[in-house]
Amino acid sequence: MIQIVNLTKNFANKSQMPVNVLKKISLNLPDKGLIFMLGKSGSGKTTLLNLLGGLDFFDHGDILINGNSTVNFKQSDFDNYRNGSVGFVFQDFNLIEDLNVMQNLALPLHLQGKKADPVMIKKLLKDFDLDGFELRKVNQLSGGQKQRIAIARSIIKNPSIILADEPTGNLDSKTGKQVLEIFKKLSADKLVIIVSHDAESAYRYGQRVIELQDGKVLSDLSKNNVSPSPQQGFNPKSFKIGQKITPEILLQMQNQNQNDFKASFIATNQVANDNTHEHREMIKIGSYLPLKIAFKMGMSYFKEKKIALIFFLLISALMLYCQIFTTAAFFGVKSLKNLQTHAKKLVSLEDVSIIHIKNDIKEIIEFFKLFITNIFRNMLFIFLIVFITVFFTVGRFVKQSIQFKKKEIGILRALGARSRDVFKIFFSEGFVIASLISIVGILFFYFIPFKNFFIKNIINIISDTYIGVFNQWVTSSISAQSISIIGEMKDDLISFRENIIFCLHLGIAFLNIVVITFLIVFISIFYPIYNFARKKPIEVILNR
Repeated sequence: MIQIVNLTKNFANKSQMPVNVLKKISLNLPDKGLIFMLGKSGSGKTTLLNLLGGLDFFDHGDILINGNSTVNFKQSDFDNYRNGSVGFVFQDFNLIEDLNVMQNLALPLHLQGKKADPVMIKKLLKDFDLDGFELRKVNQLSGGQKQRIAIARSIIKNPSIILADEPTGNLDSKTGKQVLEIFKKLSADKLVIIVSHDAESAYRYGQRVIELQDGKVLSDLSKNNVSPSPQQGFNPKSFKIGQKITPEILLQMQNQNQNDFKASFIATNQVANDNTHEHREMIKIGSYLPLKIAFKMGMSYFKEKKIALIFFLLISALMLYCQIFTTAAFFGVKSLKNLQTHAKKLVSLEDVSIIHIKNDIKEIIEFFKLFITNIFRNMLFIFLIVFITVFFTVGRFVKQSIQFKKKEIGILRALGARSRDVFKIFFSEGFVIASLISIVGILFFYFIPFKNFFIKNIINIISDTYIGVFNQWVTSSISAQSISIIGEMKDDLISFRENIIFCLHLGIAFLNIVVITFLIVFISIFYPIYNFARKKPIEVILNR
């Protein structure tokens, strides 16, 4: 049983002024039965439905579900309640286009951590006259078929409450009647609440009709078990040939069917009620989105933005290429500092035997300083420019992906998915992006010949040349102390060469590329995903 106590909900309009959408509504709803909520646009009926389903928070009052107050519920509590107890049916069907019929029906079970039984799904489809549709794609279905599948999806997890927002709004009259017949059957052991503009269908199929106006309950009528007395209405036999149809007669003709069914309804508080309700626990189940589905949904945007994906993969590869040489140059700078230290020590010696090589030492140090510094600065500059480009490009790509997937995420949230499931989808997308960038970066690094040219024709030649010079100095007539320092300078030069070659080794480069790529991607996508995941489900569904 659901008890609505003095429920109030406010929204801010464009001027940020509060608008009272629901005004202290109080209702008691049974454990089962078919209830229609009627009202004009803006009356508050859809807002009330969203609050009952935990898609939004109320401002004042309370909703008690089987005696459990929801005043202190957090978003995760409402998500778990929706996942365990509520089935939603929407006017726009809200099936996920990237999944086939079987996968759409299995999704609520997956979110509950259950394994979908194909035999059970096939039986359910057969019950809805959709035998053999399990592998059909959503875009191959008619409107009526989509709505029946949406209803089947809402009941597959056996919820205690089914909430339907204008479920026949996009259907023809024949299909709409079929859908309402299905809801009528379901209401035998479940509470089914339908928001509608169709008063005739409400009184034809419903057991209770609640009409809202300006955020308040205008009327609350329930079907009377006692046969009503005949009602005076429009009699077609009394219409004479040639008689003028006045607006009053036309209105009588339009309302005749509604009046016939409405005649059997009386005020809800006058209906005989045994006041007995089945004791049902409030079922709350934490959602779990399987990784396979998360990856499938995460990769859906790649199909739409292939050119953008290729562009930033190439830009990212260039960034990684520059980053590797920046790292190599950094280690070169470290070796250069040691070389400078030992050179200063050598020059400061009062050793007459090295006077003839002091100028050579200064020239060598100056050369290395210019060479390494220029490489480091240039590569670092290019790296930073490309890094910033990649950072914002990846972030923009994910933001666009969020916009593209808003409908799908809204469907998931309505089914009971939590914020962490949203993270899982977009982190799966980020993982794929980072993996693709890493692969392209490795290929870029492996096939572009500048690396080998840099090692063979620059590093090795310079190192071998100056190591040869140092060897000549050692064999000349200089003191033992100077020879020792020159030996250390020679070791610094060898270390310089080995450090650069080590950084440019394919295995080390691969590790470097992977670590840097994943850090950049996940740092750039975290904030937009975090902002999106923490939104209320209704904000995602309505694209606020």
